[in-house]
Amino acid sequence: MKTFKGCMSCAATSFPTNSKKLGSPPYPYYRLRAYFKEAQGQIDSASYFWQKASAEMAAQPDLYRKANFYIRMGEFYERQLEFERAAHFFDIGAQYSRESRFVPFLLRAVAGLERMRLVEGDYRSAYALADERHALEDSIQKINEKEKLALAEVLHEMRLEQSRQAAQLRTELLRSRSFGFGFALIVLLSGLIFYQFHQTRREKSRSDSLLLNILPAETANELKEHGKTTACDSIKWPSYSPILSDSPPSQNACLQVNS
Repeated sequence: MKTFKGCMSCAATSFPTNSKKLGSPPYPYYRLRAYFKEAQGQIDSASYFWQKASAEMAAQPDLYRKANFYIRMGEFYERQLEFERAAHFFDIGAQYSRESRFVPFLLRAVAGLERMRLVEGDYRSAYALADERHALEDSIQKINEKEKLALAEVLHEMRLEQSRQAAQLRTELLRSRSFGFGFALIVLLSGLIFYQFHQTRREKSRSDSLLLNILPAETANELKEHGKTTACDSIKWPSYSPILSDSPPSQNACLQVNS
């Protein structure tokens, strides 16, 4: 509380008294002035500004904001030990909390009413409010558990999606690498085939040139086209028979015998 009052006192000295001229709506202006006056110990002035803010709040359509406002107003009067007025505003806050269906605000309002009934000595009402408070706490706990479960499911789905994306990325990477390897292999094979074809043509050219140097062009062409030639059929070749002798080299002779 000392820190709260210190902060409020500091803010009160720096907050301009003509905040309306800055374009601020009346409701937050009155509420801030109420906080500042309470921090300065001017309780009557703080109560006055709370009442002014309440009058402005009545015209607000936002049930969520109304519930929060009247609960805080009840807490203000509880701090001033005005328990009857505090219970009144806690009850209003509980009504707006039920209408807005915002369980945390309803829990705060019911807890405030329970405290007021205990101070007043109305233990039966306090006991009933305690049961309601426990039910609201269980409800909030269940809501939190459901939210945690939903969050866990969302996180699990996100992890699965990330895993699927990573697997898809790896697949695409492998495909790109396979494509690159295949393309390189095709280029290499094409180069080898071209080199072999070039070498084959070169050797064929050399063999053709050598054949033309040995044989007449017509005979060489006939050999290339048909694999054989008939040019030698019309030539009459003489027949020779060799005679081998073991005579000394000085008496070596070769006889030609025409058969």
